[in-house]
Amino acid sequence: GTIGTLRVKLGSEECYDDVEVVRCEAVEDSPIIYHVGVRLLRTKPRKPGSIRHAVARKASALEPSELARLM
Repeated sequence: GTIGTLRVKLGSEECYDDVEVVRCEAVEDSPIIYHVGVRLLRTKPRKPGSIRHAVARKASALEPSELARLM
């Protein structure tokens, strides 16, 4: 798959990580919108500002039952 950098805004925090595209499907009836599945790559250590760091921080604040529901 294609390798690139994904930047997202989680709340007020802008995060980024290197990703590999693993799936890309056109949205029905739209010539310009696609659903894209990516795999986060571990090309750099997890650090503040990375998507992996933000998700880990948010997950650690959840109760075990909430975390289990999301998995």
